[in-house]
Order: sequence, then structure tokens, then C-alpha cells
Amino acid sequence: MKQIWEEWNTASASYKAAGTDNSVIKYHKENIHTNVYFKLANNVGIINYNGIIFICDQKSNTLKLGKCSNLKQCIRISLTDGGSLIVNRDNIDELISAISMFSLEDAERILRIIQNERMMQKALVEIGQETIFELLWDLNTIYAEKNM
Repeated sequence: MKQIWEEWNTASASYKAAGTDNSVIKYHKENIHTNVYFKLANNVGIINYNGIIFICDQKSNTLKLGKCSNLKQCIRISLTDGGSLIVNRDNIDELISAISMFSLEDAERILRIIQNERMMQKALVEIGQETIFELLWDLNTIYAEKNM
């Protein structure tokens, strides 16, 4: 019973954090399942796949993982049968853990986009490190010239 209560609390917190409105409560009555993964949802539009909580947002036809209120912190992935998946960058490891929930085509698409995201983040870190190194070099040069 304690585990069920903890799952419900986790799902409720994720539901609120995702910024999904209360119209999802009427989920099964009004939903026409445009996003094929919505069929996996419970009666309030929450998918609990092996402990990973996805929120179904019927208004935007999106499946959300993590806090998706700031889209600059998220990755949007178009799904093959319609709709999209929005994932907070902090929840990518959870998405990988739940990859078996998705069709083969969507799983390939998700993994490719995650790979591209990680390569881009690595490049940004390298560019940032090079920029910092150049700034430090310039500061050291200026300091050395002043002390000559």
C-alpha cells in the first residue's frame, strides 16, 4: 500500500510540474488518441512505464517527461504516428530507461536526437573551454605586459 501511495504522489508531483492543465482529468472521455502513446495512460492522462512518469497533454498532442514549463530546457521530438514527445534535458536518462515503450521507429528517432543533443552539448562545452582559455591567455598577456 505504501508503494502505491508513493507512486501516486510521484505521479501527482510530475503532473503538476509538467504544467498540464486539469482538462486531462476528462482524458478518456474526450481523447481520440491522436498520439498513439496516449492509449497507455490511466484515467488522468498519466503513463507510469516502469516507474517513469509521462504526462499526456491532449491540448498540444504531446507526451511530456519531466518539467516542461520552460521549453528552452526541453527537447521536442516528433513521433512517427503523430504528436510529439517533449523531454526536459535533465530527464534524458529516464527517457533512455523507458525506450522500450516506444515503437522501433520512434525509438530510433529518439536515440538519434539524444545522440545529436549530447554531441551538441559536448561541442558547446569545448567551445566554452576554448573561449575561457583564450580569455585567460589574453589576461595573462596583458598582465605580463604591464609588469614588464
